[in-house]
Amino acid sequence: MKKIHLFTLILLVASSQLLAGPVAYSTSSISSNDNKVYAGLKWTLNEGIKPQAVIGFRHMNIGSDGHTDGGDISLSAKFIDGFQLDKTRLKYINGNNDVQGELGGGYDFTKGLFLGGSANGPYINLGVDYLIQAKDKSIDPYIMLDTLSKTKTKTIVIPLLPC
Repeated sequence: MKKIHLFTLILLVASSQLLAGPVAYSTSSISSNDNKVYAGLKWTLNEGIKPQAVIGFRHMNIGSDGHTDGGDISLSAKFIDGFQLDKTRLKYINGNNDVQGELGGGYDFTKGLFLGGSANGPYINLGVDYLIQAKDKSIDPYIMLDTLSKTKTKTIVIPLLPC
């Protein structure tokens, strides 16, 4: 009995598919990671209409079912009327492909430590920071427009052999 080489077997299967006509396909979602550097403009509602520039990095784990979780680190700075660093923050993210809840904290360079919560959707982030070291223990609500789009579950296409 002669040995059948792997290359010959692949060639036979491929040629039988070409001769068999249309091939059915199946799709399957797989888990993946999504790493993005982003930029944004943030308005702190207690501070008027002057935006702050934000730059950050987001790492997301995206499940095959659309569940997402991950982390985010960012730095914001005031740039109108002179440059001044504002806040650095670290967040934990949990949700789905469309909307995620975020919990975190960081350091405000003029007021001290803060804790925060927010909701993130495609290109928008709404949140509130609670300043725990400030003299007046203030709450700062904010809105941010950014370059982060909706997270997407990765899909692979699997050709099925004809019967």
